[in-house]
Amino acid sequence: MKILTTGARGRLGGVLRQFWEKRGNPVVAYSRNADEGHRSLADLGKELATRRPAKALLHLAWSTVPASAELRPGSEWREDLPLLASMLEGLHQAKKKGIRIPRLVFFSTCAVYGQGNGKRAFSEKDPASPIGWYASAKAEAETLIRRFCEQNSLPYLILRISNPYGFVHNHDSLQGVIPHLSQSLLRRRPFRLWGDGRARKDYLHVEDFCQGVDAAIRHNLTGIYNLCHGHTTSLQELISTFAEITGKKIRTEKKPAKAWDVGQARYSHAKFTRATGWRPSVPLREGLRRYLEELFSI
Repeated sequence: MKILTTGARGRLGGVLRQFWEKRGNPVVAYSRNADEGHRSLADLGKELATRRPAKALLHLAWSTVPASAELRPGSEWREDLPLLASMLEGLHQAKKKGIRIPRLVFFSTCAVYGQGNGKRAFSEKDPASPIGWYASAKAEAETLIRRFCEQNSLPYLILRISNPYGFVHNHDSLQGVIPHLSQSLLRRRPFRLWGDGRARKDYLHVEDFCQGVDAAIRHNLTGIYNLCHGHTTSLQELISTFAEITGKKIRTEKKPAKAWDVGQARYSHAKFTRATGWRPSVPLREGLRRYLEELFSI
């Protein structure tokens, strides 16, 4: 099963590449900056025009994360959406030439649903209602993919991911609350707690994430699916679990909550489970224990 992937230097792209290469599946990695292990994104069109079929094209390349997107409002419309449009056109042109094209797999975010009430879980039937620039751009990308692919009969899959964690090899990127908490412990400094600590989020262990993406590709899924754990944990509970596992007290420094951050939302993976049989297997406490043991042994 040959895989093409963009954004291969990032956390998700890097861990997926390792996952498949360990199983003997070839992965052709693309990045904005080419080197020995990564081809240039500018050459992706040439790959699509060849008759060496790949199972899937995983599109993870994205120029922002939620926090940085707020500092550069609308930058995705200048960088990421034009890149996506070019990629879609490349797939379309290859198909017109009779070339067997890979299934496009776009990595979106569950944050496109916006703020929830914490009681009812969002499913794929719920409309997108993003509240931040990052989620808004992902929702725009979803619309572009869905309309273009359906109009031109191109295979596509959109995975809405919750909050993956457990990455040690790319830990310095500090995306997400779990790396920030661990850095506070490693550097013995207060953890910046945005809000009152009652915000609840869905955390998906990296092992379950990789297994889920693999299952989605092998089952040739088409359409939109949530890939999430299905349970939420408050920041207060997360901090307490860190303290219990490490035996260390975590000092906090309270800051006002961010207006763009989704604080109350649950997501359902029922549709994805029905289609693939996949279920998350790593409970949050076990996933944190593995992560912290590996991190503190570095």
